Amino acid sequence: MITIRTMLRCGLAAAVVSLAAACKSTPDSTITSTSAPVSTSAGASASAAPSSTTSGSVTLGDQNKPADAAANGATFDPCKIPGWAAFPQPVRPKSAADKPPKQREPKPNDPFTISCFYDNSEAGSTTPAGKHFVATVFWAPPNAMPVDPNHPRNKGGQATTIVGKPGLLRPSTNPESKEPRCGALVELSDGSTAGVLLVNGQYPNENTCKIAQDVVGAVVTATS
Repeated sequence: MITIRTMLRCGLAAAVVSLAAACKSTPDSTITSTSAPVSTSAGASASAAPSSTTSGSVTLGDQNKPADAAANGATFDPCKIPGWAAFPQPVRPKSAADKPPKQREPKPNDPFTISCFYDNSEAGSTTPAGKHFVATVFWAPPNAMPVDPNHPRNKGGQATTIVGKPGLLRPSTNPESKEPRCGALVELSDGSTAGVLLVNGQYPNENTCKIAQDVVGAVVTATS
C-alpha cells in the first residue's frame, strides 16, 4: 500500500530531481509513530535486508547504506540540523518531543545519501484529503545533486542565493493532495548539497518556499 506520506515524499522529490520512476518502484520504508502509524508493505528492493520496526523510529530497508550521518561522511545529520527550531514557529509542533524527526533510509536510486522526515500534519492525515505538513531534509555528496538551474534534473527551478551560497527553489503543487509544495537545494562550503522537500497544506498562511529556503539556510549557518 502506498500511503500519502510516500506519495508526498515521492511527488516532491520528483519536483526537485527526476525521481518519479524510483518512487514508483521503491516505496518508502515503514514509518511508525505513537499516534498514526504509516507503512508501506510492497515493492521492497531485492537487495534490501530484512527490516525490523521499533515504535517511534524508521524501519530501515536498504542496509547497504548506513543510516548514521558520520558513517556516510555527511556534512550534517538531517535529524539534528536543522531541527524543528529552524522552522517558523507557527508550523512547529507544540512540543518537538511529540513529533521528533525520523530518519529515512534512502532508496538505491536516490541521489541523496541520508535524510530525515519531519511531519506536523493534521492528526490522522494519512490520505490526500488531509492537511499535510511534511518535510524531508537531506544531504547529498558533491556533484550528486547540482544546484545549477540549467541542469536537466532541475527543469523549472529558480536560481537563488541562500545565506550567501548558490541555491535552487522549485515551487509547484503536489499532484496527489493538491497542496503547495517546494523543493530547496543549497550548495554547502564543502561542495556537498543540503536540501528540503516540503508539502504544506496545513498552514496556508505560511509561504512554503520561504519555509524551505529558511530551513536549508539554517543548515548553511550551522555548517559554515
